[in-house]
Amino acid sequence: MAKKFNIENPSSKRKDGFENERNSGEGIKKVESENFIERTKEIEIEGKPVSLEIFYTAHVTSEDFAGLREKAEEADIVVIEDLGWEKSVLKKFQEVSDGKKKPQDFFHYFGFTPGNYRPFDALLGILDAIYNTKKQIVIVDVPSGHKLEKEYDNIPDLVKELDGKTKEEKIEGFRNYLVENANFQIKRENLIINNLKKLIENEIKNSDKEEKILMILGSFHSRVYIEMKKSYDDVARDYPASPYIFDFVQESKRRAIFEKDISDSLIARAIVQWYFEAFIMTTEKRKQIPIDPGRLHHIMIESLSDDVIDEIISIPAIKKGVEKLHNILSDK
Repeated sequence: MAKKFNIENPSSKRKDGFENERNSGEGIKKVESENFIERTKEIEIEGKPVSLEIFYTAHVTSEDFAGLREKAEEADIVVIEDLGWEKSVLKKFQEVSDGKKKPQDFFHYFGFTPGNYRPFDALLGILDAIYNTKKQIVIVDVPSGHKLEKEYDNIPDLVKELDGKTKEEKIEGFRNYLVENANFQIKRENLIINNLKKLIENEIKNSDKEEKILMILGSFHSRVYIEMKKSYDDVARDYPASPYIFDFVQESKRRAIFEKDISDSLIARAIVQWYFEAFIMTTEKRKQIPIDPGRLHHIMIESLSDDVIDEIISIPAIKKGVEKLHNILSDK
C-alpha cells in the first residue's frame, strides 16, 4: 500500500496538521498581521543575518520549478510546502537532498507512479531541484494528525455540491465551497507563518553565520507574503512565471480569503474551469503545452461566451456538462 504523502493539487484533497494559530468564529475573519519574510529580506541580530526567499510556483508540472535548482544550491535551508506531512516524508526528502537517495527512490518508497499520483510531475520538479544539494530540509506546513485535519475533511466535495444540480444550485454550492476553503486556508497559512517565524528566530539565535532560507510555496498563498510584509521591510516575491495569471478558480478562492465580492459570473467560469482541469486536461496533456496553468485556463475558458458558460453549467449532470465542454473546445 502506498504510504501517505500530500502535495497540494487543485483537484485532489489531502490531510493536514501542525501547531495552532487559527481564526475563531463563523465565516471568513480578518487576520491580525504576523511576522513573515519573503525574498531578499534580511534580519540582522548580533551580526548574524538570516534571509528568506519565497519561490512561488504553480506546482503543476516539473517545468513550473525551472530555476529552483540554482536557488536551492545557494540556500542553507529549503522549506517545502506539504499539507499532511509525516516524519517519514521529511526523512525521505532529506535523504534525497543528502544524495543518499535518488528522486526515483522517493517515488518507489511511497508507491507513486505517474498513473496513480496526479501531482507526480510537480513532485519530481522539487526532488530534482534538491537532489544532492546537501541542504537541510524543513516542513512548516500542517502535519498529519493535527486538529485541522478534520476541518480540511469538512470542506465540501465539489462533485457532491455540483452533480445533478441546477445552475443556481451549482453556483451556490461552489460559493459554499469557497467560504469553507477560505476559512481553512486562513488557519493553515497562519500556522505556516507562525512556524516559519519560529524557524527564522531559531536560526538567528543559534547560527554563527549568515543563513539563507528558501521556501517553495504555491502561488495561491500570496497572503503569506502580504501578512509578512506588514512586519518586515524590503519584502519581495519571486514568481518565475511572470506575469503570473491567477485562473478563475484561484481568483475566486483568493477573493473569498480577502473578503472581496465574488460575482456569479466568476463562479460560473470557475466551475467550467474546474470541469476542464479535473476531467479533461490531464497532466500529460498539460506537459505538451508550454503555457503556465493560469494563462492556459484563461485562454481556454475566457474564450467562451457567457451564453456558452451558462449552457454548460445548466446541464445537471457533471459528466454531460464535461462532454459538452469537451466538444466545444474540440471545435475551437
